[in-house]
Order: sequence, then structure tokens, then C-alpha cells
Amino acid sequence: MVVWNALPAEEREALGGVPVSFLDDKVKVTEALERANWPVTERDVALLENEINLGFSYIKQVSGVLLTPAENKRELVAAHNTISATKCQKRFEFPFPR
Repeated sequence: MVVWNALPAEEREALGGVPVSFLDDKVKVTEALERANWPVTERDVALLENEINLGFSYIKQVSGVLLTPAENKRELVAAHNTISATKCQKRFEFPFPR
């Protein structure tokens, strides 16, 4: 939104009048910034892009951490069910005299 808000109304209209994702339409937004004589410096845009990419990497890391407990839970439940079934089978195995 920082880049979008810095663009003049004419450039926003040229991009469809609704905010666009910088990462999805990088070429179009960069061209609009150039036509508007860079109301936001290239350096600031590069810094914002780096921050966005850093945020994406954090999301990926957190997603990996969040998935791990769910996978561990499935493994623990499966192990518990196997152990319970084995105990149940042993409980009903009686040595009957022949």
C-alpha cells in the first residue's frame, strides 16, 4: 500500500484503480513509478521488497514448525493404537490345556 498510495491518481487509474500487488505486477508498478518520477525512492521499494520476502521466509519457517506437531500426533496415535491392539490380543490369549 505504501507504493500504491505514493502513486498519483492518474497512475493508479492506469493500473485499474484498485491496489495491485507489487510482487505480482512488479513490471507494471515499476513502470508507473518511473512515469511518476519515483515518488517513492527505488531504494525504499527495494527495501520493502526485501522485507516482504523476509516475511515470506518467516511464514514458511512457521508453517514447517506448525506442521511438525500434527505429523507427530498422527505418528503417536498410530503407535498408541498398535500398542493397544497388541495388549488387547495378549490379554485374550489364554493357555488352554488340551
